[in-house]
Amino acid sequence: LVLSGALASHSTLAQSGGVQRTDLVHQGLSANGYETLQVRVDFDEKAFAPNHAHPGEEIAHVLKGTLEYRLDGKAPVTLQAGESLFIPAGVA
Repeated sequence: LVLSGALASHSTLAQSGGVQRTDLVHQGLSANGYETLQVRVDFDEKAFAPNHAHPGEEIAHVLKGTLEYRLDGKAPVTLQAGESLFIPAGVA
């Protein structure tokens, strides 16, 4: 899974059981006060991330396997390898 987004501020998520995060790109943008962050997140089989939100938009892209994602109480979306999902700012 690769996540990227434009953020007003950067906060690092703690590594949790079965989840490994690797920062790939962290760069200021031409829009004053904004930056972009691209990370790779590897999940062990059956691992999950707790419900949370980010201050900026995100794009999730599945490199291999499948990922079930839930956006603000909507029905879960299952992404297959090669598929992407746009996640609006502040959406949990």
